[in-house]
Amino acid sequence: MTSPLRVLIVVNKTWECEPIVSVLTHRDARPAVLDRFRRVYDPLGPHERKGEEPRYRATAPPRPRLAWSIGGDAFELWCIEDWMTTAREIDLPCKGKTLVELGSSSSWEKLTGALPAIGKCAFGGARPSLVIAVGTAGIPADHTLNGCVTIGTRCYVQDPWADAPKKEVDEQVARWGPLITDEISELTKGVILSPGLSPALFTTISMESRFSAEARFLSAPINPAHPPRILAGHGYAALSTININDYDDYVWADEETMRKFEQAVKQREIGSMETTHALIRIHFRDTPFMFVSGITDRVPMFNAEVTPRKYTQNFVGAHNAGVALAHMLPELTRLHGADGLLT
Repeated sequence: MTSPLRVLIVVNKTWECEPIVSVLTHRDARPAVLDRFRRVYDPLGPHERKGEEPRYRATAPPRPRLAWSIGGDAFELWCIEDWMTTAREIDLPCKGKTLVELGSSSSWEKLTGALPAIGKCAFGGARPSLVIAVGTAGIPADHTLNGCVTIGTRCYVQDPWADAPKKEVDEQVARWGPLITDEISELTKGVILSPGLSPALFTTISMESRFSAEARFLSAPINPAHPPRILAGHGYAALSTININDYDDYVWADEETMRKFEQAVKQREIGSMETTHALIRIHFRDTPFMFVSGITDRVPMFNAEVTPRKYTQNFVGAHNAGVALAHMLPELTRLHGADGLLT
């Protein structure tokens, strides 16, 4: 008899999490088997914010946005940004303990602050059986995939400041806080694979669930795919460019990540490019892992395909990712019950 699943779903930004919560709790968007949700943490709930204090962090202990079950399998949805802080006291050389302001997209804060807090508190501290990273992303492609959803299990992480002059690195640290360096140095040489998932996973998920999800997809306002669809397979890799806080830097940093990925990896199917899927993978390194990416733009066309309709383009990406996730979850529980999910 298989042990019950504990599936931890982790989203990066609050503006990505809100559409996903809406999909999961909307009876016309989700499969009927998904019900009995508990809303655990509401960032706009009473007493959650600390007034005007600049070092805002949601009140402890960290909690998921949603919790629910399918049969005996348990699910929790968490948002990284809910548990990030804007400043932390850090021991600096020659300065001692210093209050350091952090960028709102700080990879260092995600990996050393928010993700450990989530890992410690999810499922009451019990280890998850499966981690799913969900969010919006770009993708390098000759034709548009905007509005599509990619699902895969491989990750690749790249620090664009790894070979930068010390002066440039120091400028980044002064503006945005510490960077992730030594923590991922050994992980940038190739893909990070997922342990423990069935090789046949994506061929055994029913076509009915895929069609049911795709029928609920929205169309992106700028350069939409016709029709938006789900692209899933173990070969897809999520490329994460970390340590970037200034969005203008993604133009060159993502190009560098793609170039280094192509140099380091022979199987070069890129499923998505963003900032955080690989960080989630790294923190939960010994746990089976998947990513679900709602595509918003072609890399490097962010300024042309997202910026002019930022809210709606991102909303469609997050919504469609949530729909794909919602219709995949019952399939995962079905496969687990038949010993077809984990190896």
